[in-house]
Amino acid sequence: MKLLSQNKKVVVVMKIEIAENMLYSWLRHCKECQIVQANYKASKIWQKKDESSLKKIFDAFQVDSSLKNFHFKSKNNKEKFETVLQQTECDLLGINYDEKENMQKIYAVESAFHERGLGYKNSERKVLQKIFRDFLIIRLYFPIDSVNVIFATPAVSKEKKVLIDDCIKLLESFFSKQNCKVSLKFIANEEYVSEIVDPLCEYIDEIADGNELFVRAIKLNNLASKYKKQNNVTARNSGSKIGFIVNTRLRKLLLSEEMRENDVANLKSNEYCKSQFGLNFPVLRLCTRGRNDSAGYLRYYAEPIKINGKKYYVTNDWYERNKKGLLGYLEDKGF
Repeated sequence: MKLLSQNKKVVVVMKIEIAENMLYSWLRHCKECQIVQANYKASKIWQKKDESSLKKIFDAFQVDSSLKNFHFKSKNNKEKFETVLQQTECDLLGINYDEKENMQKIYAVESAFHERGLGYKNSERKVLQKIFRDFLIIRLYFPIDSVNVIFATPAVSKEKKVLIDDCIKLLESFFSKQNCKVSLKFIANEEYVSEIVDPLCEYIDEIADGNELFVRAIKLNNLASKYKKQNNVTARNSGSKIGFIVNTRLRKLLLSEEMRENDVANLKSNEYCKSQFGLNFPVLRLCTRGRNDSAGYLRYYAEPIKINGKKYYVTNDWYERNKKGLLGYLEDKGF
């Protein structure tokens, strides 16, 4: 929001960040956050939780040699813990209370929408520092285990994405050494569509909040396109993109009570998945084995699922040629 003086009158100019507005809706409807706050910034009068421990983590970050390119500096001097906190503002904060598990989940989301692709001067440094800052500000006021920090951008070059993914691994390693329980995700390119846009579009017709401008824009587009043969927001439409089907129908099956031990064994088998779907990697992989293939490329989505008490990653290496086998499998399972 900006205040402009015009002929001695004050004119209020509102700037709407459409990507942030979309992520606001995504947190509400896809992550089921009962509370979502945009432009979250802490108040100085709030009571801090375990500040001394967080300061130790910050100090450790500032001297960690593997993270030397990401240290917080101002004019070549390292910034203080208090200064970094004062400068921190999170694009979106979502809180989900899960009554079934009697726990809260907190999502801190940073959004960057650059039409020509992520274009920060030093993208890796910018992304990592934003993620680390969000972790600090959340932990300082919400002393709970389930903290999820997400940086989302619709477009980034393949080379830059690889660099950022590697930086995320460095930060994950740092947090592990500090015994910090936090989930980090960098969502970009095809994952941005399959994990954010497509799942949100599935709920478009059920959302009636007029303040959710991205939702209204999609409804307008759908209304203008009502004579098209294909409706892109219909979950079971065979014209839907493969990533959308994986993140809606397949994920729903995997999380259902229909999954048996032999089903899990099949989806962990390279031979079965090659024969049934034409995949180069098994559908499921135990989280303990990581998300990368032997060459270091990410082949699995970041968000794990729990089946029969064990956590698995779901492969992201799907192509349109795999759709026929996947749809046949889902139909056989009644999904």
